[in-house]
Amino acid sequence: MTERRLSRRESEIISLVAAGETTKAIAARLRISRNTVNWHVGNAFAKLGASSRAEAVAVALRDGEIDPAAGSRPPGPVPRRPSRRPVALRVALVTVVALALAAQVTVASGTRVDVEVRRESPSPSLP
Repeated sequence: MTERRLSRRESEIISLVAAGETTKAIAARLRISRNTVNWHVGNAFAKLGASSRAEAVAVALRDGEIDPAAGSRPPGPVPRRPSRRPVALRVALVTVVALALAAQVTVASGTRVDVEVRRESPSPSLP
């Protein structure tokens, strides 16, 4: 097993970023300040060589720093917040960008990765 680059808290925060959480929501969930969240995100950027949240998620997933199920919400209280976009859409956007960046990173390193994208749709109602 390779040595992890991210601390437990950095992994936890990047997992929440992968789930589409905002800095404010992460701070409320973990009961820390927004500045502390941004500090951990910045440290993760530096350790992963990333320049955006989506790239950090892609690299962390590729390197096994966070669980591939990071898109699911960890247990704990979910603070209510108004949103202009549904959470599912934010998660989908972060996932698409992360997959695109992971593919670019993979191509640049010369390593082949097979990516399977499945779209789950609700079952049609039967009369």
